[in-house]
Amino acid sequence: RRKLIRRKIAEAMLAVRIEQAFSKDEILELYLNRIYYGNGAYGAEAAAELYFHKPAKDLTLGEAAWLAGLPQRPAFYSAPAHRDQSLRRRETVLQRMVDTGKITPEERDAAKDEPLRIFKPKPTGSQIYAAPYVVNYVVSQLVKSYGPDAIYNGMKVYTTVDPQIQKTAEQTLADGVNRSGVANQGALICIDNRTGFIRAMVGGLNYQRDQFNAVTQGIRQPGSCFKPIVYTAAIDTGKVTLDTRYRDDPSIPGEHTGNKWHPKNYSGRYSYRRITVLDAIKHSINTVAVKVAMDTGLRTVIDYARRMGITTPLAPYAPLALGASGVKPIELCEAYTVFATGGKRATPQCIKQTSTYAGDVVDEWEPDLKDTGIRPDTITAMNEALREVVLHGTGTMAADVPNAHGKTGTTSDSRDAWFAGYTPELTTVVWVAHENRTRNGHLNPKEPYLPMPGATGGHLCAPIWRDFMLKAVPIQMKANQALTEPARSSPAPQPAAHREGLNAPHLQQPRPAPAEPNGLMPPTPQPPSDTTAPGTPTDQQGAGTAATPAGPIHSTPPIMPAPALPVRGTSSTSGVLPRATQPAPSRAAEPMARPALPAPKPDPGDEIVTVRLCADTMKRATPWCPVTIERRMKRKDIPGRCKLHKPPPGEG
Repeated sequence: RRKLIRRKIAEAMLAVRIEQAFSKDEILELYLNRIYYGNGAYGAEAAAELYFHKPAKDLTLGEAAWLAGLPQRPAFYSAPAHRDQSLRRRETVLQRMVDTGKITPEERDAAKDEPLRIFKPKPTGSQIYAAPYVVNYVVSQLVKSYGPDAIYNGMKVYTTVDPQIQKTAEQTLADGVNRSGVANQGALICIDNRTGFIRAMVGGLNYQRDQFNAVTQGIRQPGSCFKPIVYTAAIDTGKVTLDTRYRDDPSIPGEHTGNKWHPKNYSGRYSYRRITVLDAIKHSINTVAVKVAMDTGLRTVIDYARRMGITTPLAPYAPLALGASGVKPIELCEAYTVFATGGKRATPQCIKQTSTYAGDVVDEWEPDLKDTGIRPDTITAMNEALREVVLHGTGTMAADVPNAHGKTGTTSDSRDAWFAGYTPELTTVVWVAHENRTRNGHLNPKEPYLPMPGATGGHLCAPIWRDFMLKAVPIQMKANQALTEPARSSPAPQPAAHREGLNAPHLQQPRPAPAEPNGLMPPTPQPPSDTTAPGTPTDQQGAGTAATPAGPIHSTPPIMPAPALPVRGTSSTSGVLPRATQPAPSRAAEPMARPALPAPKPDPGDEIVTVRLCADTMKRATPWCPVTIERRMKRKDIPGRCKLHKPPPGEG
């Protein structure tokens, strides 16, 4: 009883503060933007899109009245089986509007007679939007940047995800896993090399069953996909070259392991011959990778892994060279962008821009390419080696992709299979496994993943990677072309040379220099329009044109094609998928401008920004301020943080 009294007093005090800070209309707007309307839709805007496939401002009186009746019992009234009850509830709402003078009896009768076309949400549990793993990841990033209240404030979010590439990723991964016969789970992450913008992310195959995002949360042994980091460290520090030879046998330099562990090749055999580092990379020889790592120094290998974006714990023992320490797929993908960009690490980003509901820009994310300090000749050597993997090594199942480079990975007992690879445009990592779930649907804690007999990254993941990239790369190339027009045109490709890799510079000379002055790999030649592969999605949107939906998606507004300029979208934080935006064009591709005298720089302190303030102290709000308001003011006038409201015990 005492708790009830304290709660009622707190509610009364909160109501008083809200009345002081907001008008009646503002309070109603806040309520409508947060209230639940059933089927995962929070807010009137999300509900209008979900049930009627239109913005709230375009609803008819009858449709609006039906929505207004849902919050009383959202799960009940929104169910198709209770449509008659929801219509009677609509009549009650309309009559109340007549009683309060909002509408006339004639308008009420017309609204009652109005037929309702209510779209049935897809039966996917909590998933009422496309690309659910992307949306949840974006929400988590918003909470980190703006606090937990951000997802309820009607913020508009523009993502970097391309809708065609995302759809291709989901379909290709599902098809490949189903076709395998031994795997039942997988993940895929695709990054734009120029910007680090995430173009597709699939964190699993069944979001309804498990919201765990294997791309950003999963930590699995990468197997031989880790070897390129080992060889990068060795070549860059001058310990080896691609022509250095090592004996293929189980011995380890110095026998530093202490437990008599010795590396085994996948075949279980040793050739006892001296083979080159290039051949060891190409055919994924474990013994040579371990010896190179030990000669280079395991601490040095770990240092290079950190430089390339790996943040997970790495054990300084010999099995590290074979990928025995777990990594996240998103970080492995980031590491491989170093090879595609000439030594720069493309930091993955999924949000391009955030703005208020009124359209005022809050934040914009620019491409973040970090210099790793790795020498250009090291990158050239690794590009040559990883191209050889695809052309003549363990990754030949990916060879159909023009300009493909990559590495296969398979862990002990084939519990994890990988393919990490890149073209000049995109870097993509594919991971598959066989989950071991209990009867209640949870992963078995004793053995969460089962062996996949005979499965390898080359036979299981490389075909998925190939099928995805054959469709995704042309989409990305068209997007790049739309943003950089006019740009120099690539020479017409020779199909035979593509398949055999004869147009690869490193096959024409022993150690090629980077073809581009900025260290980037040369772009993949654009395939002629009349030779587009069947089933390849095409982008009909030209540069500078407004994006339009590709077609109705019954339970949610579709992701919009990435435009050259931002297009106003719907808040993803209200249950609606954010629209994708396109990366900014490369500076190197911008046309030369006539020199001009620099304009005087405005005072940064005079910039007008939107600030969220605590309603009690009028200081800059923290996540623990119970009531906040937004005010526009000069940047130099922004007050300090509120110190009145502090986190509860255990949260600060």
